[in-house]
Amino acid sequence: MNIVVDFSKNEVLPRLNYLVGAPIALTYRAIDIAIGAVGGLAAICTLGMHRETTNFAAKHLSSSKHLLSTPYFHLLRVINPNAKLDTNKLSIMDSRLFSRVGRIDDAAYGYSSSNNFLERHVCSRLSYALLAISCTIEGIANGLIGIPTVLFSILTLGKFSSINNVAYDSLSKTSGTIGDLFFCAIKLINPQTNTSLLLF
Repeated sequence: MNIVVDFSKNEVLPRLNYLVGAPIALTYRAIDIAIGAVGGLAAICTLGMHRETTNFAAKHLSSSKHLLSTPYFHLLRVINPNAKLDTNKLSIMDSRLFSRVGRIDDAAYGYSSSNNFLERHVCSRLSYALLAISCTIEGIANGLIGIPTVLFSILTLGKFSSINNVAYDSLSKTSGTIGDLFFCAIKLINPQTNTSLLLF
């Protein structure tokens, strides 16, 4: 009898919990993104001049980072409740290939804060346009990394934490591109808008 109870407690209930939680978490994120989209439209209509509206939109659109990673997380835990996954650990891609996106963001911010009219209004917008392209490329690249990594993670039953972390992080950055493109769009309209790149 104890064996049955222990099995249910350690194997069945955790899986059931993650299985039931998956659609709930996904619905919550989808609603959050929808709210952010409405807020984003309002922010664009105000040309990014209403700080509270812009930050409201950015805050809710930040949920886009969890749109793909949340279902993966729950699926992985349904397969293996003990699968190790550090949702705060960044993949190796952050410090190498994609660090240039952060540098473009820094340069664009520098231009938008400049006292020089040409830099503040022209160079900053060109930089944010380049940043939008870079974020899109990064999102695609992370998707190309994430899909096979997720498959490998699932096929190995989540036994390799490093693979799980890369899969989760790549999926987060792929869907997080939605929020980052909003950031770039609002900065193209008004480079002085006080909001930040969601990806970093």
